[in-house]
Parts: sequence; C-alpha cells; structure tokens
Amino acid sequence: MIATATAFFQRDLRIAMSYRVSFLRSGVMVVFGLASMYFVARLMDQGAPAALAPYHNNYFGYALIGVAFALFAQSIAAGFPSVVRSAQVNGTLEVLFGSRTSPPMFLFCSTLFDLGYAVLRLAVTLAIGTAVLGAGLHADRALVAALVFLLTAAAFAGIGAFAAAFVLWFKQPEPVTGAIITASLVLSGVLYPTTVLPSWLSPLARLLPLTHTMSALRGTLLGNASAASLTGEVAALAGFALLLPLGLLAFQFAIRQAKDAGSLSHY
Repeated sequence: MIATATAFFQRDLRIAMSYRVSFLRSGVMVVFGLASMYFVARLMDQGAPAALAPYHNNYFGYALIGVAFALFAQSIAAGFPSVVRSAQVNGTLEVLFGSRTSPPMFLFCSTLFDLGYAVLRLAVTLAIGTAVLGAGLHADRALVAALVFLLTAAAFAGIGAFAAAFVLWFKQPEPVTGAIITASLVLSGVLYPTTVLPSWLSPLARLLPLTHTMSALRGTLLGNASAASLTGEVAALAGFALLLPLGLLAFQFAIRQAKDAGSLSHY
C-alpha cells in the first residue's frame, strides 16, 4: 500500500515538475498572497490613511472598485487561452481553423458569452455595493469611466491573445495571464494604495495596465478628479490597448506556424 502511494506520488510530482512554469507559479502566488495581506495590514494600521483622503476615506468603495475590476480583467485575459486550450484537448482546433472563420473572429465569438457574463457580474457587483452596501460610487463622469472600461477590456483582451498564442506554440496551459493578474493584485492598488509599497516596487506598478485603471476609475467614481487630470492615465491605457492588435497578430502567426508544422491537432 505504501509502495503504491509512493508510486502515485512520484508520478504526480514528475508531471508537476515537467510543467516547471506552472509549478513555480503556484509558489509565487503564495508569496504574493502573503504580501497582499501584509500591505493591507500596513494600511489599516494607519487608521484613516492620507492615501484614502482623495476618496473621502471610503475604503469599502475603494476596495469594491479594485476587486470588481480585477475580476473583470482576469475574466477577459483568461478567456482566449482557455477556449484555445479546450479546442486543443477536444480535437476541434484543426477543424475550426480549417473553416472560413478567421482566427480573431473565432476568439471573440468563442468568448462572447463569457465576456457578457463578466460585464454582467461587474455591473451587478458595483450596483449592489452602491445601492445596498453604501459604497458611495457616483457617475458624474460616466463617459470617462466608460472610456476607461473599454480601454481596460482591450488591454486585457490583448494579453489574452498573446496567451492564446502561447498555448498554440507550446501546447500546454499558459502562465501569462495568471502571472500578470497576480502581479496586479499585489502592485496595482487593488486592495491598498500603491503608496504603501516600498519605493523599489512602486515604479513596477506603472508597468501594469490595471494600475492606471484603478487610478482613473477611482478618480471618476469615488473622487472629484476632473477629466483633464485623468489624461495621463487614459493615455497610458490607450497605449496598453495596442496589445490587442499586436496580440491578434501574434495569435495568427502562431496558427500559421502550427499549420506549417502540422501540429494544430497536437496538445
């Protein structure tokens, strides 16, 4: 019995170690989770932190926006690689890409339901948080918020397209979206202002699209930021939105390479 259990354990360990990136990611997520809790504790230890003053010290509203949009971004980014991997495993990928449906159309149509569900979940979360739990969100600058929403969706769809290309290229689950979302949870101010981060980590936050999303949305939905004051954040998100056409090009390139190699049906 012990020998059997040991054999199974060794088998599963070898499988896990063969996917080194996924194995490493699990450990990194534990560290990042602990870091998040530590930074939240630092924020709460300050009482009424000065960093929350622009948002009327409304931590619940602050965290509501952070968590709701982090989940939305995760859904958008994970959708594309998920459908590609599913088609690989089910053996339908070669048939789909042999039809008249273009690769970008395949991606968007395959994730249309998930996208609609993510938008609905986001809207319901914000509505309940505001109407029932008193988050204090307002829509004085709804057009700016809508623009930020669209640019955020485009940026994370672009990340998802790159991740889908990874799935085609390496024939295994991708580590891209998980790494970016995990880093965003720690660095982008989802649960705490980026001002509580150590000085050597703060610059890294600006390299993540969700950082700019959080800043712009909180300025419009919680604070009194003018449209002009948010120009920098919107411009940064517009730059990140270019990941979408670039990601689609990478995905199409990966398809051509797989077709040339005759490996579309491999996984």
